[in-house]
Amino acid sequence: MAFTLWPNVILLVCVGIIASMIGFIIYGAIVGFDNTVTDEEAEECQK
Repeated sequence: MAFTLWPNVILLVCVGIIASMIGFIIYGAIVGFDNTVTDEEAEECQK
């Protein structure tokens, strides 16, 4: 018997990813994006 995904599993995964992205954007807007990323991570991104 072949392994099959239950219906809409890919849809649920995509919805979860999108919901987490929207949640992070809202969190960043409230707290401020400067506080969401540490200075060390910011320096690594600029290299």
